Amino acid sequence: MKSVTAAYGRCQNFIERIVFPFILVIYPLLRIRLGIDMADTTYSLSNFQYFPSMDGTWMVATFLANVVGNLFMHLPFGDKLMGMYFYTSLIQSMTALAVYAAFRRSDRSAGRIPMPLVFAGEIIALGLCWCPSTILYNYLTYLLMTVGILLLYRGILKEDRRYYVAAGVCLGANVAVRMPNVMQAALIVAVWYGTAVCGRKWQQAVRDTLWCIAGYVVGFGVPLAAICIKYGAGAYPAMIQTMFAMTEKATDYKPSAMLTGMFSDYITGLFWMVFAGICMAGGWMLFMLQRRLFPGKKGVAGLCGFVYAAVLLVLLRFYWGRGVFNFLYYDFGSIYYPAVLFLLTAVYAAVYCLCRKSVGAEQKILAVLVLVQILITPLGGNNKLYPIINNLFIVVPFVLWVGYGKLKAVVGMPHILLVVFLLIQSVGFHLSFSFQDGRNGEARDTILTVPDKVAGIYTNQDNAACLEELAEYTQQEQLTGREVILYGEVPGLGYFLDMPSALSTFWPDLDSYRMVEYERDMEQLGTPPVVIVSSSIAAYLNEDADGMNWFGVEKEKLDQDEKLQILGEYMKVHSYQEGFSNARYVVYVTES
Repeated sequence: MKSVTAAYGRCQNFIERIVFPFILVIYPLLRIRLGIDMADTTYSLSNFQYFPSMDGTWMVATFLANVVGNLFMHLPFGDKLMGMYFYTSLIQSMTALAVYAAFRRSDRSAGRIPMPLVFAGEIIALGLCWCPSTILYNYLTYLLMTVGILLLYRGILKEDRRYYVAAGVCLGANVAVRMPNVMQAALIVAVWYGTAVCGRKWQQAVRDTLWCIAGYVVGFGVPLAAICIKYGAGAYPAMIQTMFAMTEKATDYKPSAMLTGMFSDYITGLFWMVFAGICMAGGWMLFMLQRRLFPGKKGVAGLCGFVYAAVLLVLLRFYWGRGVFNFLYYDFGSIYYPAVLFLLTAVYAAVYCLCRKSVGAEQKILAVLVLVQILITPLGGNNKLYPIINNLFIVVPFVLWVGYGKLKAVVGMPHILLVVFLLIQSVGFHLSFSFQDGRNGEARDTILTVPDKVAGIYTNQDNAACLEELAEYTQQEQLTGREVILYGEVPGLGYFLDMPSALSTFWPDLDSYRMVEYERDMEQLGTPPVVIVSSSIAAYLNEDADGMNWFGVEKEKLDQDEKLQILGEYMKVHSYQEGFSNARYVVYVTES
């Protein structure tokens, strides 16, 4: 160990300035040839490709994400799927590099965290990024939020209004990336807390707040002006009204549902953490008895340490046996609850900092920022704690900073085990996972060749066969460029087949796409578009009992799907005929 430390010391400047940043850039790019699905991953790409000609609620609500995505498509190789994976993955790299650079520039006298720990923290955070990189309204959110937090943190410590203005610009612009990001304004509490903990006057807090607001107005005002120019002055208020109204159908977007989803998993995590607490209490008693009965006996102390470590390994085996985690790295279960346990540890670390007088202002202020970030990141979504697990770029280094050199062996060993285990799980997950592709463990060993824009991407054999058959059919029938209605969780086919949406969205079966919008779009249809649906939806539309049984279709549920009923009636009126079908997709066309 001493030789490793000595070697690192000799090359420390080169490693910290070159090697670590280079790895943080490259690490997210390792998967740019891995996986494709026609739902979430390519849905955003459909929006990016046809952004200039589309309108609708989500075009406005995620305006800045669509602008950036469309810009990427105009860069070299941006017309290829692999190129888009490359550019969007760089957003993750930029987020990790921003945190790394901020900690590296921090004041050494303030007890700066060793850079190897920051690097390890960013590797963990990047490895836990489960969301497809193409969903820019998430990753741009995390980038701007992270940079905004770092700027606020530096502004509080340096008392520099320039940082407050810049932070406000980032957080204001973030509202144009995704409308629910308005919740990030809650980070202002860190400014007020910083004023108190640093012993400044309340007038200073008012001035700092005003500088933040000034930046916020500029950051949001510029994209808002662009929205008004492109869609009209009433587009943004109409979008807000629609977003609130959609909770009537999309009940999982209600605030109560979001909070229930968040805290139910925290409660489950606390239940599993109780067992770790019992082990820690037993370890404390074991070492206390060792110090009283065998003081100064290194052999006995070493034996107690061995027993304690063995108990923790048994605890790990217990967690595995109860399904808290698994080693199936193509599955969310390999990282979800380990990450939840880490989030609970982060909350404990932040509260520890706020309650201890011996902790410096630097850690106290960052603790407030971390607590607010953990609380607000999941809000605005319906994915429980998955959003914050995707956004641990500041949280992980903070926990390592608090734990470094401060925790006693009995308390620290479980935390060290958790960090090391989470690092292992995150690396395995990062190298194996591809959203929705191979989710049942299928080998992604087939390279797509058709159409040309997705050539070179690895996927599973069945997925490749179905997609290539569909692409060849649309090319042979010269359907490329024709308007299309997609139904059955296949919104990415618009991008894949180069077919614009006949509606104001590529994903009409989402509850967040309201019936009033759907009915309006259907009434405005001109020439009957191509209709492509999933095979399960086709079995229902064709009243194929055997097919519905094969695909596990819940007929009663689809009977209540008003949008599908309207689409079915439209297809009957215009005499649609099945032109193509395979195991996953069915294409309907009409001669009228």
